[in-house]
Order: sequence, then structure tokens, then C-alpha cells
Amino acid sequence: GPVVMLFYPISTLIIGKVINFIYFNRRTTQERSDFEQRLLTIGENFFNGIIYQVLSFPDGSRKFTYVSKSAEMFYGCKTEEILNDPSRIYSRVFKEDVEKLKNAEIAGIKNLKGFKCEIRMKNPDGGLRWSLLTSTPKKIEDGVVQWDGIEFIITDKKLAEEKVLKSLEEKET
Repeated sequence: GPVVMLFYPISTLIIGKVINFIYFNRRTTQERSDFEQRLLTIGENFFNGIIYQVLSFPDGSRKFTYVSKSAEMFYGCKTEEILNDPSRIYSRVFKEDVEKLKNAEIAGIKNLKGFKCEIRMKNPDGGLRWSLLTSTPKKIEDGVVQWDGIEFIITDKKLAEEKVLKSLEEKET
């Protein structure tokens, strides 16, 4: 419902702010190292989606600086491959949804506000998966934008919605 849909963009903003606050207020190198390790552990144990950080450059190119280990399951390649080649993810967006994602990113950059976007992705086996991308932009330098985001896998939710709609249509006929 509406509460859940509001949760996603707010959650990425809160997570980013908390991480920055805690990280930059640590007193010792060891505390920072321990904190970084905890964050990595959280990312590596998140299996209902993917946690990511990607840079977008003025020329339109992208570079992932972080993807959680769960990306390997959803994209069928090693995280190192994704870090070296962002098309490993972007090429999986259904052609019909590319423009929708671009528009959400453009609006996010223009307004420096987070976005959420439901898109279809191609699984490694060729099947369909629905994803909810929620990401918060931050300008860092020379027109480069850093996106901190989460890709939630929402295929079950979308299939349930389709089933309900089909049932309602059948009742009307």
C-alpha cells in the first residue's frame, strides 16, 4: 500500500544519512574498520535484493563502486564483473522500461531527490523478474552523481497484483 511505497525511498535516505553520520563520527581507525566490516556483512547477507552504489558521469556512462554479493544470484555473474562492466546490470533492463528508468534518474539528478522505479529485468535464465529500484543521488564533483540504492525483488508482489486484476476483470464480464 501507500505506506510501503513511501518506505522504500525514505529507507535509502535514512540508511545513507545514518551510515555517513556514524562513519564520519568514529574516533579511531579501528572503529571505522569495524564499522565498514559490519556494513559489508549486512550487504553480503541481504538476499531479497541488491544493495548498490553507482556513479553516473556527465557523458551518460556508469560505474558501480559497490554491489552486494546477492547480485551474483540475480545477474549470474561475479560482483567483480559488475564493478568492471556496468552493462552486466543495465543490459538486463527490459527494453520497454529503459526510458522509464532514464527519466527517473534524470528527475533525481535535476531535483537531487531519491526515486523509486518499478521495472522488469531479465534473469540469467531468460525469465522475467520485477524489481523496485530506490536510490538517492548526491552530487560529488565535476557533474558526477553518486547513487546509493537498493534493488528490491518484487516479482511475487507483481504476480499477485496481476492475479487480482485478472480476477476482477473476470467478475466484471
